[in-house]
Amino acid sequence: FANQAALAMHHRMRHHERNTLKRYLGSDATCPICRTIFSTRLRCIAHLSDRRRRSRRVPCADRLAEHNLVPLDGDQAARLDELDREARRMARRAGRGQPL
Repeated sequence: FANQAALAMHHRMRHHERNTLKRYLGSDATCPICRTIFSTRLRCIAHLSDRRRRSRRVPCADRLAEHNLVPLDGDQAARLDELDREARRMARRAGRGQPL
């Protein structure tokens, strides 16, 4: 693959691999590492998925292992995933690419 992003897209599309970081995020949309509060859980997931290094700061996703966080249980994670899917669906119906 040309780059790491292309490989990640291949894994998502061909092998149905999903973002495992969202298993550590509850409905309060707060990053468990930097404690930043986001407007939606989806924006918090995007924040945790961002691997770019800015001004020597280590991305929150890379620091996740240091905090020994407990993932959500299966039922709670499934319920939150369904709410995320519905938010995306409503945004598409409203003509937006992503929820605000």
